Amino acid sequence: MKKIALVSALCLGAALATPVFAQSPEADKQAAIDRYLRAVPMNRMMDDMYAEMAKQLPAEKRNQFLSDMHSVIKTERIEQIARAAMLKTFTVDELNALADFYSSRHGASAMAKFGVYMGEVMPPLMQEIQRAMQEVQARARK
Repeated sequence: MKKIALVSALCLGAALATPVFAQSPEADKQAAIDRYLRAVPMNRMMDDMYAEMAKQLPAEKRNQFLSDMHSVIKTERIEQIARAAMLKTFTVDELNALADFYSSRHGASAMAKFGVYMGEVMPPLMQEIQRAMQEVQARARK
C-alpha cells in the first residue's frame, strides 16, 4: 500500500511539474525568433542598407543622410514589426531553419550582402510604387 501511495505521489508530482518545465508553443517560437535575430541582427542589416542608399548621394551629403536615418528610423521598432510578422508567418521549424542557414558560412555571406541588395532594390521599388499610385489615382479621377 505504501508503494502504491509513493508511486502515485511521484506520478502526480511529475504530472504537475511537467508544465513548469515545458515551454509553450509561443515561447518556443519566440526563442526561435531570438535565435534568428542573433544570426541576422536587424541593426546591422539596416546600417548596411543606409550605407548603400547613401552611395547614391553626393559625397558631401552622405554623413548627414546616415545621421538622419539613424535618428529618424528606430531599429527597435523595425525589429518589433519583424518579430510580430515572424510570429504570425513562420513555424518554429522554419525559423530554426532560417537561423541555421544564416548562421552557416554561405548564409552569413549572403546576409552580409543583404544590405547592399536592399540598398539597390529600395529606391527603384519606392519609385515604382509612387508611379503606380499616381496611375491608380489618375484612373480614379476619370
